Amino acid sequence: MPATAVAWRSERQRSRGSRACGPCGSCQGSTGGTGTKKMAAPDSPLRSPPPQNSEDARLLVLKIIAEDVQAADLQWSLFVAALRSYRYDTVLRPFPTSFADQATDTKRIDDLRDVAARVPPLGALLPAGSVAKSSTSAATGPKGVPREAWELLLWVLTCGGVRLRSRKKEDVPELSGDSAVDAVFEVEHSPQADRRFEGTRGDREVFFAYHGSRLDNFHSILHNGLLAHMNKNALFGSGTYLSSELSVSATFSPAGYGWQHSLVSPELSCVAMCEVIDHPDVKCQDRARSKPSRAYARDSMAGMVPERYYLVQNDSVVRVKYLLVYTATQPAPPPAPDILPAGMVTSTADRAYYSPGWQDFLRKNKSWLMVAAYAALLCGIGLSSSRVGHKLMLKLFYR
Repeated sequence: MPATAVAWRSERQRSRGSRACGPCGSCQGSTGGTGTKKMAAPDSPLRSPPPQNSEDARLLVLKIIAEDVQAADLQWSLFVAALRSYRYDTVLRPFPTSFADQATDTKRIDDLRDVAARVPPLGALLPAGSVAKSSTSAATGPKGVPREAWELLLWVLTCGGVRLRSRKKEDVPELSGDSAVDAVFEVEHSPQADRRFEGTRGDREVFFAYHGSRLDNFHSILHNGLLAHMNKNALFGSGTYLSSELSVSATFSPAGYGWQHSLVSPELSCVAMCEVIDHPDVKCQDRARSKPSRAYARDSMAGMVPERYYLVQNDSVVRVKYLLVYTATQPAPPPAPDILPAGMVTSTADRAYYSPGWQDFLRKNKSWLMVAAYAALLCGIGLSSSRVGHKLMLKLFYR
């Protein structure tokens, strides 16, 4: 049996692998769910009550970063990648409610980008030497980071109870023969999502498969899971396509630009390593020997699902267990135009990060400036074809 399709038979293995990745309750299908849930253990910032003020948000963010700065960095980078995307209305889900106007059903995307641009490198938020361990001095941090930036960071790092944890490749036996993966992060979900997945699983076996996608999709994938209706490829049937081979899925994950200050890498690609329940709603060939009809989807236009592929037609039977990250050895500069202003990067961590005022003015008023430029062009054309315009031209240029 291939390593990517390992069935977990023992109860001990089953209980160890029981992290759910279905749609997170308050985030599913919503552009505005904050999704900060109360959870069991009080010693983790994720499981603490919502902050009462900006100081609470700052302390919680610093504690989360001190626990695992690489994981926090990637989670923020995935959010920024979705925020950069021209498809932000689709991929930036969940969307922070504090930047959504419920009355008019609009999103203040420019304001959200302004706040995100003021977030400094996460490593600079902690005292020197405390990045790799929990620090009791987490109350210290750079001055000048605005309150909105702390609150946005906290929302991103705790929304829906989803957290990332740094792992070594050696911790995942299925990756033992793959040296191309640069970093591995385990996806941890809320107990409610765990129970939903286990209820769907019952006594069925579980195996691993891989799913590749654009970088800007992974903020939504992390919180909402793999949603069949978002897939546009329906040649062999509607649903989510996965593969038993990492190299196949990696071809569907082009490198994208995330966050310019990322510790992981500003330019990277991700592949989701998923747990799939051996369920009739999973169409494939290698598990269709006893029931050949499992190799076909009812709405297939090209026959059987190809070998090495799985077609999942039920969102509840698949969950993301790990994110496999490929980093760029020489990251490209930020794409132009940079829709997320880089701000003023200084050498000291306690300086504020801000966007230049004139750039901010141009970006926020580009529509009016284009109208003004068009009006000026029309006036110029009108003057050039009139007697008054000719007289002015003669006076200005032929004195």
